[in-house]
Amino acid sequence: MATKLAPETIVQILKNFETVEEVVVCASACRRFHDVWLCHAPQIIWTIGPKQILAFDDALMAVRATEIVLESYQKEELPPDPFPLSSLSGAVRKPSLSEFQQVRDFEHLAKCAEQIYVEDEEDLKDYIQRDQPDGTALRVLWRERFHNSIYRVLLAGAVLYRAYQEPMHMAANWGLPNFLDKYVEALASDDMSSEPVSGDELDYLMTFAPYNLGESGGIHGSFKTLGEFLVQQGKKSAQQQKLHAQTTEILPTFATTDGLSDSEAAVLFIELGQLLFALEFLVGIQGRAPIIVNGSGSEEHGRTRFAPDLLHKPARTTPVVLFGTFFPEYISTPALAADAVDSHLVATPVCRSSETRPGVGFQHIYLFLHDLHRMAGCDNEFSSQNPAPYPHHQFFEYMFREYLGLRPGLYVPLLAFFSPETEELDESTVAQHAVRMAKAGAMGLITQGTYGEAAHLSHTERARITRTTRHAVAAAGYPQLPVIAGCGAPSTSETLELCQVAFESGAGYALVLPPSTYKAQYTLPRLKAYFEDVAGASPIPVLVYNYPAVTGVDLDAETLASLAGHPNLVGAKLTCNDMGKLNRLVAAVEPATAAERGSGFMCFGGSADATLQTLVGGVCETG
Repeated sequence: MATKLAPETIVQILKNFETVEEVVVCASACRRFHDVWLCHAPQIIWTIGPKQILAFDDALMAVRATEIVLESYQKEELPPDPFPLSSLSGAVRKPSLSEFQQVRDFEHLAKCAEQIYVEDEEDLKDYIQRDQPDGTALRVLWRERFHNSIYRVLLAGAVLYRAYQEPMHMAANWGLPNFLDKYVEALASDDMSSEPVSGDELDYLMTFAPYNLGESGGIHGSFKTLGEFLVQQGKKSAQQQKLHAQTTEILPTFATTDGLSDSEAAVLFIELGQLLFALEFLVGIQGRAPIIVNGSGSEEHGRTRFAPDLLHKPARTTPVVLFGTFFPEYISTPALAADAVDSHLVATPVCRSSETRPGVGFQHIYLFLHDLHRMAGCDNEFSSQNPAPYPHHQFFEYMFREYLGLRPGLYVPLLAFFSPETEELDESTVAQHAVRMAKAGAMGLITQGTYGEAAHLSHTERARITRTTRHAVAAAGYPQLPVIAGCGAPSTSETLELCQVAFESGAGYALVLPPSTYKAQYTLPRLKAYFEDVAGASPIPVLVYNYPAVTGVDLDAETLASLAGHPNLVGAKLTCNDMGKLNRLVAAVEPATAAERGSGFMCFGGSADATLQTLVGGVCETG
């Protein structure tokens, strides 16, 4: 009888089973069904999987992202850049049976984590269901979001693997063949009494945004792919859910962004919070003990020390790349999720079949980020109102600050100090002055601004001042304080060279004057094109500096407003003291203020004499 059924009919029959395992049993009993199953398995799995497994597509994407990293790791390569997030969903490519089995392993890991969490929160189930007519449905929704957040930790770890492993992978190409060997030796000997990272190594690391703990503004390239993916997922969730009216009320005023409705922004904010919760629960961040222990019994990755012979013998093993460790590991779990409460989730490193290249798969990123934070002198305190983020939280800092950019407030141009005897730079006084301004409450510091002697400094001296400023304020406990470097020059190429030097020296933003040599030959359209060319190629965001008393060039409000649309032009400083122009610019671009995000573009008054007028206009001030 089954032999007479059309394949399309058999597919529909198989799609009506509750689980994929039931389909496999049915298909094994009939050759005709078996043949159809083998031919149409991805389509059938994609229909049944979401009904069988909570957050199925999120788990599938995490599985595929992990597989991309594992393949690159075994080849001693880095994953592709940008990471192919758009091709991971089952809606783009239906899952194979082997991928479904891996999803089941990820689901089991999530169930184990759920059991451990619920055991510690005894009243959680009763609280969710208490006096709720739809309590059971709420319980299912809570479980789905919990599992989704676990899968997001696994997905994010794989997507960001390249950003955190790249410095180690590329070090030999940059003349550092023994990069971080001293640090690894210090870890092995448990002797961290000296600074295990040399100045050259630190300078090299700071060219990679995730390790430049002093500036989150420059991390955009490293985190952008994952960030945009989460934004799109938030939009999709908001469209699919019927949100309670109070949901949008939890949204901070800074969390709205262009292209997001209040409900979409609220969902994104909630999902980021859930991801952070899952990260801290699963991995253990900033003093929280992780639920995973090392198979060796060590404290690697900040995990609790256990004697190996006390560890439960696990029954299921799956490879993962955890956010925070950014290294491939096997996580082994007990056969039954309920047994996880009295057992352990055990991690062991994934080994490569061959090791011919140094720097591939650095295993100590979790602890290294912690020690890098400590070595910078950071006490995790920007100020009582603005705590500096823990290094492992940088992605979240990026996601939230992406909606604000620079903080509104007072930005201080720093003086350049010289020795009266030698006329050489006095870096000690430069550092002391920068720290003094930071402690006084400046929201940002500007090097090579007014009285920064930019016109009299070589490129090397500019870099020394910016680097000294960045290191000094980081060591004083202000690692997130924005540093803006003056980068104006007569030509586009030299300006871009200065922007690159500023970036490598720790600046997060470039302040650029218009070119003024042969200024009579410049028209406003040509000046606009100059700033667009610079912004398009600069490694850091650019602010336009209108200072006609110095350059003889005065940009009008219309030109400045038109430049505000460029994605890498983030603000303008007006030292023309033309309040009418400033107010026209404010009206045109609706800039960010202390109370509202606006367009995100920052407008600065440029003189202390104009502070009151600037603040009345609702914008920021530099002295």
